[in-house]
Amino acid sequence: MELAALPSPSTGVPYLGPVPLRAYAFCIILGVFVAVWLGSRRWVARGGKKETIAEIDLLA
Repeated sequence: MELAALPSPSTGVPYLGPVPLRAYAFCIILGVFVAVWLGSRRWVARGGKKETIAEIDLLA
């Protein structure tokens, strides 16, 4: 008998209609948005134009 155990979720992947929402993909997308937001703020604070980061992000 284990003293501290977490039960497994009943399903591994929640669905939004026909689209599966996978946790690792959500974390990657969230990380990209945070990086763009933070990078844009830092670039503007150093005197750059805000549009520059948006152009680079679209190319990347």
